[in-house]
Amino acid sequence: MSNQGPMNFKIDPTSFTMVMVMDLAPKLKFGSDTDQECLRNGTPKWVAQVTVGFQASGGRRFRC
Repeated sequence: MSNQGPMNFKIDPTSFTMVMVMDLAPKLKFGSDTDQECLRNGTPKWVAQVTVGFQASGGRRFRC
């Protein structure tokens, strides 16, 4: 596992040959074990961990 910390990407979903959800959980407020973080309009935030497969140029397949 990497020590780079969380990363956010804006991606084209058609880039992937498959997507598998590994974990989905509410994003908790800093220092809390129970309070879910929300946007200003009240929409709750979530954290997703996924595995994706994609076709690289040259025809080789990789999974991250």
